[in-house]
Amino acid sequence: MLHTLMDFLGNLAIFLFGANKDGSVDRIVFWTFVLAIIALWQLWEMSRTARADFIYKFTDGFFNQECRSLILLFEYDLLTFEIKKVNDQEFPCFKLDDKKLKDLEGIDGKLKDNFKPIYTMYDIDDKLLGHFEDLGNYERKGLLDIQMVYEGFSYYIKSTWENEEIKKYIKWEKAAAQDMWTGVEYIYSKVNAYDEARKCKRLVGLWKIEWWWRTLRNLYRRQKN
Repeated sequence: MLHTLMDFLGNLAIFLFGANKDGSVDRIVFWTFVLAIIALWQLWEMSRTARADFIYKFTDGFFNQECRSLILLFEYDLLTFEIKKVNDQEFPCFKLDDKKLKDLEGIDGKLKDNFKPIYTMYDIDDKLLGHFEDLGNYERKGLLDIQMVYEGFSYYIKSTWENEEIKKYIKWEKAAAQDMWTGVEYIYSKVNAYDEARKCKRLVGLWKIEWWWRTLRNLYRRQKN
């Protein structure tokens, strides 16, 4: 049995790497292949290290006091989307619900004092949604892995994107420019799909191939229509 296995492996090696005139495996080709595999493995490890460093720096910039406050306010439904008109121009903003805030006991008093009565669209764009837009674009370009995004930011992405007041704001923005916040929408959809794959205990590699194929198919259908 062992002799048969060794013969099979020897024939397989000759098939893959070629043979010398005496019938032995071409060692030059074999060791070139081994060195190539080692080099690829080292590149993969370097890529993982670079991504981990990238996500660490991004996380450090994301969890600042302003961003945390906005996430908290949306989580407790303390902000209401409004359109203010000035000289026939529309200015979107988010108004703090003072009454609801006073009734909440789980928020520290000092933190409450730091909340602003009005948050402009620039506050929301620059200090919250812009971070998620960057996450979507970075992941789409391969700078971040979806597992890293999911483990570090899935809760914040979901709770923000699913907030009813944020939905109203996004709808208002897209009425003016349809391509607004495509990165946030993309990463929200992918995080949800990844979450479903994890719950079903599917192989991540297989799921990534399915996601890639589904993305290409949807892109083709949009271009065709």
